[in-house]
Amino acid sequence: MSKKYVCPECGKDCNAIKCDSGIGPGEAWGRKFVDVNEYMGSDCCEAELDDAPWPDDIDERADYEYDRMIDDRLTGDD
Repeated sequence: MSKKYVCPECGKDCNAIKCDSGIGPGEAWGRKFVDVNEYMGSDCCEAELDDAPWPDDIDERADYEYDRMIDDRLTGDD
């Protein structure tokens, strides 16, 4: 069972989830990028929870490499 937190926005009980407030995919000076700003937030308002531990995820690099490969094929950048 996961630890319960209190949302700093609405004051209700909540669970901690991984949130992202980055702007997402973009392009500048001919280079593609993906802006991410990940943090642990509440599942109701996505308000930042300072005392929530970061999840121990599996290496996500393989997913990134696969997505880049597909993107390169679609855009002809390979």
